[in-house]
Amino acid sequence: MEVIPSINEENLEGIKEKFKIVEKIGAEWAQFDFSDGTFGERKVFINPEDFKEINSKIKIEIDFMVQEPEKKILPWLLTGKIKRAIFHLETLSDIELIKRICLENGVEPGISILFSTGNEMIFPFLKEFNFFQVLAVSPGFSGQNFKQETIEKIKFLRENISDDKIIEVDGGINEETARSAKEAGVNILVSSSFIFNNPDPFFAYKKLSEI
Repeated sequence: MEVIPSINEENLEGIKEKFKIVEKIGAEWAQFDFSDGTFGERKVFINPEDFKEINSKIKIEIDFMVQEPEKKILPWLLTGKIKRAIFHLETLSDIELIKRICLENGVEPGISILFSTGNEMIFPFLKEFNFFQVLAVSPGFSGQNFKQETIEKIKFLRENISDDKIIEVDGGINEETARSAKEAGVNILVSSSFIFNNPDPFFAYKKLSEI
């Protein structure tokens, strides 16, 4: 199972330290959560220009947890650090625009749906994207419990998209929820607390990878 460690630090130095851990445990990707407090309470105070200081070979996906990301994403893409950008269906006013901005800058676009959002909201876009995320917790801080409604959301996506399309699940991941998510059809697990709060992050990462 592919596992992507999620970095939720609120300052640049903390982010750099987490990237060092991600490199040490041997992960290929890291997720960086950017939030300005408009979608969930959490705020991450970092300038896109500062993000250029991240000196890492790790591939980066950015989880853009903000309202109206169409107006805020371009400076992040222009850093040249982002390989994949994930946008939350509940925050978008122009899905085609955000997709075009990503593709024009060589970044893979992904769309996310909250565990509690109706399937009818994402159904029109199932053919428009190759990468889907299910957010298994409420927008905000890490360390929340996995919402069981997430499993049905994953099953819905897997039943309605082709096998070559990717489903990622983010939030509340541990060994038990990871197994349930895998059985439902996910390809990628995103984990923050389970990995970084473990005294041995490599051990935690390996446990999830072996599921």
